[in-house]
Amino acid sequence: MLYTYDSTTSGNIPENNNACASSASRTFAVTDAFTVASVSVGIDATHADRGQLQVRLTPPGGPEVI
Repeated sequence: MLYTYDSTTSGNIPENNNACASSASRTFAVTDAFTVASVSVGIDATHADRGQLQVRLTPPGGPEVI
């Protein structure tokens, strides 16, 4: 079975010279009960210097994945 959760919320990616000094974040509320075997995440972002972008996936109660 496949469950899909989308966020169409747009926002600005903060621009500064300090790495990770500020961030843009999105939270997904998953109300279904199931065991997760794998996760696929897609990111659609525009930035002048894509090498400066860092994406972190943080599950509740678990370690974040960079």
